[in-house]
Amino acid sequence: DSETLELLQEWRAESAVRKIAFSPDGTRIVAGDRDGVIHVWHIDSGVPLADVSQPGAIFGVDWSADGKLIATVGSDKIVRVWDAETLDPRQTMHGHKGPIYNVAFAPTGDQLATVGWGKEIFIWNTATGLEEQQLIGSSGDNWAVAFCGDGNHAVVASQDGNCRIWDLEAGELAGTLSGHESAVHSVSLDPIGFRIATGGRDGTVRVWDLSGLREEK
Repeated sequence: DSETLELLQEWRAESAVRKIAFSPDGTRIVAGDRDGVIHVWHIDSGVPLADVSQPGAIFGVDWSADGKLIATVGSDKIVRVWDAETLDPRQTMHGHKGPIYNVAFAPTGDQLATVGWGKEIFIWNTATGLEEQQLIGSSGDNWAVAFCGDGNHAVVASQDGNCRIWDLEAGELAGTLSGHESAVHSVSLDPIGFRIATGGRDGTVRVWDLSGLREEK
C-alpha cells in the first residue's frame, strides 16, 4: 500500500525477477524471471492467470497502454510481443547484437523502444514487427528507456553516466542530463510534474526539471 507501506500481496517465482509491470487498469502484474518464465498474476486475488517460457533470462517487461500487449526482452537478443490475455506470441523482432536490458511501450500508438548491449536505441512498430528507427548517441551500453507523456520523446539511461532525451520525430538529441558519477541504470518520468528521476551505480537518485535541460549544440 503506497500510503501505509503495508504488504498487500506476495508471489514467488522459481528464480530471480529483474523487472515487473502493472497492467494499465491496475488489476494485474507481469514479471519475467531469470529462467525465461513470464508470469501474470491478478493483484487483488493473488491468482496466477498465465505463464509462458522463452529462451534465456528475461531482463525487461512492459505492458502496452491499451492493455492488450506485453513485451519482453532478455539475454537471447530478441524482442517479443505477446497477447496480454493469453500470452500467445504476436511478434518477434530481431536487430540487437547483444542482450536487451529494457523495453518500453509508447503511451499511444504502436511504437515500442528497446535498449541494451551496444550504443543503439531501437524503435519498433508492434503492428508490423518492423524497425522504425535506430538512434545512436552514447559511448556505451544503454540500461533503461522511457517515453515522455506525448510519446514524441524517449529518455535513455546510459553506461557513460548520462541520461539522454531524444526527439523521435526529428531523430535528434534534444538534451542531456549529466551529473551521475557512473552508469545510470534506471529512469522514471512524472507525467504531471514534467520531471525525470534517474538512479545510478553511484548510489544516488536524482530528480530533474525538464525546463532545465541543456540544449545539445
